[in-house]
Amino acid sequence: MSLKPCPFCGGTVTTDHSVAFRKLSGDMGDAVAINCEKCSANMTMCCDDHPKYSPEDMMAIMTEAWNCRTRDAAP
Repeated sequence: MSLKPCPFCGGTVTTDHSVAFRKLSGDMGDAVAINCEKCSANMTMCCDDHPKYSPEDMMAIMTEAWNCRTRDAAP
């Protein structure tokens, strides 16, 4: 599934399947992310928070959410 443009500015978006982040414990962890190249809007899912999903599954979940627009919703 392809990503729609940014819902905030219409900019081009990119995906990253290996984002490093620092946990509250101080340890490093991995995440997947969708980022707007123009306004820096983003969505991120931390791998440790969702151990039953692969990074590919998490990206599919985020892609579906990113592509959802309020005007697409049924009244």
